[in-house]
Amino acid sequence: MGLFLFLVSLFSAVGFMLTLLGFWGWLPSFFLYLLFSVFLVVPVSILYRLFLFIPQLSKNERVFLFVILTIWFGHFIQVLVPETGFDALWYHLPVVEHILSIGKITYLPELYQTMNPLFADMYFLVGYFVAGSVGAKLVAYLFGMMLAATTYFVARFFLRRDLSLLVVATVSLFQVVAWQSSSFYVDVAKAFFELAGLLAILNVSKKSTRFLLLAALLFSASLATKMFSLFLVPLFLGILWSSWKERKLKVSFFVVLVVVLFVCALPYYLGAWRYTGNPVFSLVVPLAILGEIGGSGSVVGYVLRRIKLSPLLFVTLLFARDYVPPLTLLAVIPIAKRFKDISRDYTLKLLGVFSFYQLGIWWFVPPFSTRYALSGFITLFLLGVIVVDRYFVHTKRQRFVFMVMLCLQIAVLSIPRVIVAGRSLTYLLTAQTQREYLQQFYDGTIDDKINDWYYPKK
Repeated sequence: MGLFLFLVSLFSAVGFMLTLLGFWGWLPSFFLYLLFSVFLVVPVSILYRLFLFIPQLSKNERVFLFVILTIWFGHFIQVLVPETGFDALWYHLPVVEHILSIGKITYLPELYQTMNPLFADMYFLVGYFVAGSVGAKLVAYLFGMMLAATTYFVARFFLRRDLSLLVVATVSLFQVVAWQSSSFYVDVAKAFFELAGLLAILNVSKKSTRFLLLAALLFSASLATKMFSLFLVPLFLGILWSSWKERKLKVSFFVVLVVVLFVCALPYYLGAWRYTGNPVFSLVVPLAILGEIGGSGSVVGYVLRRIKLSPLLFVTLLFARDYVPPLTLLAVIPIAKRFKDISRDYTLKLLGVFSFYQLGIWWFVPPFSTRYALSGFITLFLLGVIVVDRYFVHTKRQRFVFMVMLCLQIAVLSIPRVIVAGRSLTYLLTAQTQREYLQQFYDGTIDDKINDWYYPKK
């Protein structure tokens, strides 16, 4: 655990270094090649540790681990096919291409997203520089694996090993995780930073206050990855403050935590201010189409409308395009029944606050994709498993039934992934051309993005 968090801290430091070098305008080729080789060591290290881990596992646990590895092999197949993500083709890939062509982070008027917080994008930039879109997709895969590993460690803080492995298998099949682990989107990276920050907080009471600093750094990485993470500032500050207060530390230390919380994000907001005169420029631009995506052109009117629709929250979530496992929704029932027990347990309360705050983020931030609150949905599912296992499973029969329910959910969630893998293998193992493969994704919305990226007009 300590070694994992140490590696996470170094990984975050690399992002901060890329940020500074990007604004400075010094991104030498040898350095980017070196970083990419270091990135590739991460999945190899994870697989090596898994190999050493196998002898400790029971027969059932080995089966669960095999399922996880099979799921991630399926995700890897997607790395090898052409990129078809809408946002990836619209601006993520063009933005890093622009930075590499100019040699620094700067504003491009045609792409307001060049003024986004680009912390995670800079990792993808390294992969894109070395191996094009496939290299960027490899970085996405790296973030996915690190999110899975972090999920395991957080789950192990509360659960037995077999249940923790089932949690990882389920999270690996979340629609957003499965899709973005092979696509240039930053939501999985953002979720990784947030969940790793939560893991650091969970270890503060057991280890030392240095994990509080790491948590602040990781939360800062989230703020530097997506602009709307600004809405998470009260959550991050509340978590840091409660942990600081519980440890009864000096006021000066909390001041340091607040400084660290903003250190990764500050260069991007200062950069946006310098180039556009508005530190939150890329947040303001989409507000012009708030009526189109949110149903009301007025911010106040929009918020009031969402409040009125709140009774439909879970019904809406059930039919969300970026779906979450059904048991995530059902988890709310045992959580509500054991609310008092959760409120008396600091760690469970931490998971609860983290989950439901982000559920609110999903509900109020258009266009209402679960990817915007991915880490919160992961912890909500985890909290449900913990509560059921701790308070409702008392016999071997009940435990068996609970495990079967989790396994059935994994089986159902695997069906769309098998279909996607089959489509990709058709491209990889037959004479299907890139154009034929891409034509499957034309839907009247993404057509122009695909054509602009793959077949630009001269």
